[in-house]
Amino acid sequence: MSTAYPFPRLPVLAILDFVTTEIDAFIEALGEGWQRQACSRLLDDIRDVADLTEHIKWGNPYFDLDGAAVTKWFCAKEWVNVYFFRGRELPDPHGLFEESTNSRMLTVKVKPDDTLDRSAFRDLVRSATALAGARRDPDAPRPATR
Repeated sequence: MSTAYPFPRLPVLAILDFVTTEIDAFIEALGEGWQRQACSRLLDDIRDVADLTEHIKWGNPYFDLDGAAVTKWFCAKEWVNVYFFRGRELPDPHGLFEESTNSRMLTVKVKPDDTLDRSAFRDLVRSATALAGARRDPDAPRPATR
């Protein structure tokens, strides 16, 4: 017994143009305005330099490499924070990171009137991705567990 397929059959490549990720939907839901534009640029920069898994976690965009946290975002009314989970271990020659008392995580704060140095931001994403990848190296030393 066969069941009629209710949708036109399209080649897989034709369908891929219409795929929307959770993060794309998150950005779309921001509506018009500076946050949407800023998040779109951030996402473009991340996708251009790293092959990270993207999903929504804790209600916000979250990016990891094989389960190792790399970065997440938090959108507030007046800024967008980009958290780098191992930020203290990253070089920041352009001074993008905000001051923080956090022992591991650092943030890049994007505001409506700021011009983010996108090249420097991409460098941070590359470095954070490499650091996450090094953690997955089977020969890399592991921290002591309790």
